[in-house]
Amino acid sequence: VRPDKKVRTPYLEMSSQQQEVLQKVQDIAKSNEDWAILKASTYWKINSTSPYFISEFYPNPESISPTTLVDWSPKLKFTFDAIKDLKAQPALKDKWHFVYFWDVWAQYLDHYKRYFIEKWVYKDSEIWVIWGSTSAEARELIKEKFNDGRIKLLIWGKPTTEWIDLQGNWVSTHILWLWWNPTQMTQVEWRIWRQWNNSSQVMVSYPLVENSNDLIMFQKFKEKWWRIASLFDYNAPDVKDTKVDYKEQMIALMTDPKDKVAIKMDIETTRLQWEKTIQTSLIKDLERSAVTIKNSTRELDNSKDELIRYENKLQDQKVLYKSHKDNWDTDRLGYDESEIERTKDTIK
Repeated sequence: VRPDKKVRTPYLEMSSQQQEVLQKVQDIAKSNEDWAILKASTYWKINSTSPYFISEFYPNPESISPTTLVDWSPKLKFTFDAIKDLKAQPALKDKWHFVYFWDVWAQYLDHYKRYFIEKWVYKDSEIWVIWGSTSAEARELIKEKFNDGRIKLLIWGKPTTEWIDLQGNWVSTHILWLWWNPTQMTQVEWRIWRQWNNSSQVMVSYPLVENSNDLIMFQKFKEKWWRIASLFDYNAPDVKDTKVDYKEQMIALMTDPKDKVAIKMDIETTRLQWEKTIQTSLIKDLERSAVTIKNSTRELDNSKDELIRYENKLQDQKVLYKSHKDNWDTDRLGYDESEIERTKDTIK
């Protein structure tokens, strides 16, 4: 029997450090370069987890202390506090926890581990960090230690959605990075929500930061998941398309009303210019068609006139033929008849 699953989506306020980075990201978004919106959207997404994860602004991870990293990153602080509070409950003190990151931030995972150690929540031996470069042998050792209770906290990256098979007393999972593909998030959830888990209730947490694209991404995630679920239920209602619109993200990214209005005007101007281009192209096509029709009509009229001329000529030839059968050129009649047929084909 699967344990009860509780999904939490706490809304967190941005730190002042994140707000400073957000301003830089907004400046990037205002650029006229083709790559600006995509780059700004990516940085906006990363900033929601931690401003220090953007290497362009903070290229040296070693200069960032574990305390600085966590204190200015609401998601990391919330997750730390949640795990600490769960561990403080007598019935849950021996339960296990997962924190899901993105592999690109591997250089910061050890920082997060050190923070738990410095705050006396767990011992060094009770925490394990794993990401893409972790060997197969190390992964098997982690699984063994986790399942027998020696590891209490696993800080992990993308590979754990695919290979790890954990059981036992797992009680909480905290997902700090939202993927575009809803099945990846579902895989993460199902690592804790499974039959072999001894806990009667488990918690899955999606911390969401205001003024970030977390809200857009989580909404898209839920809509996409509903689309997948609806494939197996013919009674399910239709769900609108859930593609990520970078222009929509850019508008949401801006906090200054003047910037929002300017971007919306720019988008609307671009839309109108595009419609004008399409309409102009259609008008030119119609004009070309009108010329073609006019020319075809003239050619048709000429062919009709030619048909009448040959028909009259043929009749004259037949009359003359009857009067001069003995010395008349019969090939001439055949020529006129063939010309009539040719002209009829042209008209058709």
